[in-house]
Amino acid sequence: TEIWHLENVINKRSLKMETKQFDDRQENRNALAQPKTMDEFMKLDFASRCAVAGLQLGKTKVFLRREAFDTIESIRNEKFGKNVTKVAKYWRRYAAQKYLRTCRSAAIKIQCLFRRVEAVVRTTHLMKIMKEKRRKRKAATKIQAAYR
Repeated sequence: TEIWHLENVINKRSLKMETKQFDDRQENRNALAQPKTMDEFMKLDFASRCAVAGLQLGKTKVFLRREAFDTIESIRNEKFGKNVTKVAKYWRRYAAQKYLRTCRSAAIKIQCLFRRVEAVVRTTHLMKIMKEKRRKRKAATKIQAAYR
């Protein structure tokens, strides 16, 4: 029975060692490569590069690790913020130009009205002067006709 017991212990130990060696190989295979430079990164195959970057591609979906997701979200928010700023800038410019066109149109109408009033006043004044000259000329003609 002692021999049987020793064989059992040896078998268990060898089984444990084989299992440990298998686990170590699995860990090495599943371990992520940690490239230090861009050249090392580019030498990796596509799947390894994806794993290092923190993403995994499925047939219809992309799975991201938290760090990769946060990085992509921060880039998206930065771009979104810049675009919002641009849209707001263009909207303010459009509104200011529209207001300027309205003000310019109103100024032109006011100038037109004042020029019209001024023209009426001048015309009235000139008509009075011309009427006075005509009256004087008629009077002079009557005086000259009576004198001849």
